[in-house]
Amino acid sequence: MTNGLLKPSPAVKKPAPRRQSGWSPERRARQAALIRSWQPWTHSTGPKTPQGKARASQNALKTGTRRADIIALRRALRDQRLFLRAARAVLKILPLS
Repeated sequence: MTNGLLKPSPAVKKPAPRRQSGWSPERRARQAALIRSWQPWTHSTGPKTPQGKARASQNALKTGTRRADIIALRRALRDQRLFLRAARAVLKILPLS
């Protein structure tokens, strides 16, 4: 029984059945034939001129593992590792008292 303000909860609906994903064999064969006719692999987009190749070779310096901040971090970690090795060596030599 409701007082007009509260509505009864609606019945829980089941989700719609999932459609099969993927292409039919006919669709797949048609797409393969189209791609073979387009031959996208023959239209390479890489740099052709020496200037373009030189510019592209520097891409990793901006965004990859050769970025300046990553290189600086590696150097700092290497220096810290070397310092800790030297400190451990010195502490092994020093007497306890």
